[in-house]
Amino acid sequence: MKGGDEGLFKILSLSKAFGRLYPELKEKLEENGAEVEMYPMEQDISEDELAAKIHGYHGLTVGMELVTEKVLSQAAHLKIVAKHGVGVDNIDLESATKKGIYVTNAPGSNDDAVADYTFGLMLAVCRQIPLADRSTRQGQWPRLFGHELWKKKLGIVGLGSIGKKVAQRARGFSMELLGYDEFKDEEFAEKTGLKYVSLEELLKESDFVTLHLPYTEKTRYLLEAKELSMMKPSAYLINAARGMIVEEEALARAVSEQQIAGAAVDVFAEEPVAPGHPFFELDNIVVTPHIGAYSHEAVKAMGTAVMENILAVMKKSEPPDLVNRNVLNNK
Repeated sequence: MKGGDEGLFKILSLSKAFGRLYPELKEKLEENGAEVEMYPMEQDISEDELAAKIHGYHGLTVGMELVTEKVLSQAAHLKIVAKHGVGVDNIDLESATKKGIYVTNAPGSNDDAVADYTFGLMLAVCRQIPLADRSTRQGQWPRLFGHELWKKKLGIVGLGSIGKKVAQRARGFSMELLGYDEFKDEEFAEKTGLKYVSLEELLKESDFVTLHLPYTEKTRYLLEAKELSMMKPSAYLINAARGMIVEEEALARAVSEQQIAGAAVDVFAEEPVAPGHPFFELDNIVVTPHIGAYSHEAVKAMGTAVMENILAVMKKSEPPDLVNRNVLNNK
């Protein structure tokens, strides 16, 4: 494939969802002069495979696929990496910026989906719903006791847009709200009754702790054995943010040794997760395959953002959801 074909903007779509549920978004790009190659949904692509393949493309859409310096060094014609989602920790922003490649995301597109899903995870683990389902299907009729959300204390770590939506939903359960964030929105706190506290106080006081932080060097292993030991034995941890924020072996030990009551996890340090992961042996850890953002509404909103960002670049305009704004200095 030659990257210099005049008038043709070639896009490699690695995202598992873009253009599949809502093919009109892909068709819109094609109507405007793009050629979109959909990578097989059932296949994952390695760093070496992507580096070998990327040369002829002008646009790249990604979900959680890694876009590394090695990949970008082979991207002779690439103009944009469009994230089908919000977090861009899987993209080497520094390398992209040096090469003058736009990196975009879809801010706000999945906030409601993840906030809803967070409560699904909370209810699933504290009422043992997955275990009840499995047991019933196997012909058992267990009496499984759980805990209620009603009027419990919820600790929200990370009060960005998703964390705030979780807080708003928690009011429907009359939950007492504790929050930890470097940047305090006092107006929001006053409106919702949320109290900003230290991370240590939040861990010690909360009945449920839910994480809504981006993955950065500062948040890497924010919760390890020491932090988990601060939580109540009756408390639950919910992680629908990023796997590397919590040290997984420490969490497995904390649950198996009943230091905490349980956990619900939608994200892992390595994805897809390998068979035999220690979480799989524990009934009081609910696990799901990073689908918190996968509502129909969110997928369409994310896809629309991908389409609009790529279209802007095709028309030689600044994309609306530019992440690496420093790249403008290299244009």
